[in-house]
Amino acid sequence: MSSLLTAAGSLALGLATAVWRAVDMLPGYAGTGLLAAVAAGLAVWAGWTWLDHQLAALPEAWLPDRRG
Repeated sequence: MSSLLTAAGSLALGLATAVWRAVDMLPGYAGTGLLAAVAAGLAVWAGWTWLDHQLAALPEAWLPDRRG
């Protein structure tokens, strides 16, 4: 399990480095703006996903007839 996590972490770091270098090649602040836009989009997506899961679990936690 540890080697799988190490490999996944290494792959994620490698991909992040490749993206960072590709974005850094864009002239001026275009790369920074693009990276910021993608990061903001991912943050919004993660927030919506988290909120969706929280709202889906709400009836199970608060309504006695839906408890298992």
